[in-house]
Order: sequence, then C-alpha cells, then structure tokens
Amino acid sequence: MTQTRHSHYDKATKPLTRSWIPPEFAEFGGKPVVALIEMQKQLLDSFDEANRAWLARARLEAVFGIELVNKLAMARSVSAVAAAYGECMNRQLDMLAEDGSRILDDSRKLINSSTRLFADGATGRAT
Repeated sequence: MTQTRHSHYDKATKPLTRSWIPPEFAEFGGKPVVALIEMQKQLLDSFDEANRAWLARARLEAVFGIELVNKLAMARSVSAVAAAYGECMNRQLDMLAEDGSRILDDSRKLINSSTRLFADGATGRAT
C-alpha cells in the first residue's frame, strides 16, 4: 500500500517531458527582465503618443465647432451661412485626410513596437 502511494506521488511530481508550450516561451522566462520592461515601456510610449495626438485632434474639432457657431451667429444672409458651412466642410475633409494618415502612422508604430517586443523578448535583446 505504501509503495503504491509513493509511486503515484512520484508520477505526479515528475516534470512532463512533452509540453504544448513552445520552447521559446519556456526560455522567455529566463531572459533578462530589464530588457522586457524597456520594450514594454516603448510600446506604452507609442500608445501614449497616439493618445495625445488624438486628444489634440478632438480639441481642435471643438475649436472648429465653436468657430462655425460664431460665424453662423454673425451671418446676415444665406450666402454667408453657405460660405461658413463650405469652409467648415473643407476643413473637415482636410482633417479626415490627416486622420487617415495618422491612423496609418499610429498603426505602423504600434505594430513595429509590438513586433520588437515579441521578437526581442523571445531572444532577450533590447533595442
């Protein structure tokens, strides 16, 4: 009876030789933590930079909205209202083009940071 308990215990505490976890992930824990923290910081800095740019864009949108309301309040004719709306639409279209470009740039930066994080993290290199 005692032998059965010990042999069962030995089987339970033996490390598995085969694992579904790739060896790269098993080695990842042994890599320098400082390099990983630095790479993670770079990724978070990319998020922070994108966030600040989008907040500035939202503030600019609010300023343009206030300007439009002021122009409409001062308009004395239909042509003045049409000119105010036309100017606003032109700015909106320009801003949409800038937004599209910013989305592509932000996405590229985040993908590059993420790729570096996982590629360098697996090898333990810092960039």
